[in-house]
Amino acid sequence: MDFFLFLDGDAKDKSEELLRGGLMKKEDIVIFDKDIEDEIPVNELINKIETIRTELKGSFDIEEIEKEKKAGKKTIKKILEDSLYFKDQSLDFNSIKVELAKAISEEVEKELKESTRDERGTYCGDITPRSEKYSEIVEKIRPISDSIKKISTDFFIVKK
Repeated sequence: MDFFLFLDGDAKDKSEELLRGGLMKKEDIVIFDKDIEDEIPVNELINKIETIRTELKGSFDIEEIEKEKKAGKKTIKKILEDSLYFKDQSLDFNSIKVELAKAISEEVEKELKESTRDERGTYCGDITPRSEKYSEIVEKIRPISDSIKKISTDFFIVKK
């Protein structure tokens, strides 16, 4: 069974340990330039945060956050934490990061699976997996999705 690893930009040392130990192959590791959450569309990130921390629903000004993100002076994590701080609310981003990553990866996986099925629900291995919500992330992991596609083109699973 193959495993794929997606890491924040500051985790390069950890990946090198895994490679030296023979636990992972270099082509199965994707290291993002920044933190993974900086790669996620702001509205999707906020939706997921509000699902995890329901008491924060409606607390974020998406337009203001997107404007600040475009300015590029702070990470999205800092922007979100600061925006709540000024409203006398708080968010310890690190405390929800694993849950957030899991929710996003499940949604990306669902979109990729759906994009490789025809109108009858039949899996088609020759279709390039796509994502509407997370297209930037999917393009960064394209080498992995392409290798999966090459492996899977021999199989066509028909859903009853």
